[in-house]
Amino acid sequence: MTKPSASVPGENAFQGYWRVFGGTWQILRSTYFWISGILTLTLPKVWQTKDGSERVWTGITLDVTPSLLGFALGGMAIMLAFSSGKFLEAIRQKGKDNSYLRKIMASFFHFCVVLTASILTAYISRFYDNDYLSAVGVFLSYYGILLVLATASRIWHTARIFNAVSDAEKP
Repeated sequence: MTKPSASVPGENAFQGYWRVFGGTWQILRSTYFWISGILTLTLPKVWQTKDGSERVWTGITLDVTPSLLGFALGGMAIMLAFSSGKFLEAIRQKGKDNSYLRKIMASFFHFCVVLTASILTAYISRFYDNDYLSAVGVFLSYYGILLVLATASRIWHTARIFNAVSDAEKP
């Protein structure tokens, strides 16, 4: 029996997520990251437009993003709650540090980090009006919204694994 390698000694949750997620290289390979950058650069009115003294994007982000964060946290909880038996065995891959289970949890964690950064940037931007901060905030908002697709894709792949494992269990 293989001893599970749940984490690297002395590694905190952020370090573990970042390592399993793939770090900077994984982000730079992300189509969602680049689409967010292109949208931010080609649509400056989104981060420059004001309604009175407040930038419009901050209100939109603060209205939409908390729901997406709830979706991400709910998805993580459901993923863990329904992971049992042969299915859990399959996605844990004998306790590998970079198992499918850890990778999907790292993806959910990344989704939460980006959404939280988006909310914080929008909140701070309401008090410190700055074009650069607004551009970063809109980028994070775009990226967070696009990560919904990445998360849905992970859920789809997880369903395929679940389906295969369930079929294998049938007599």
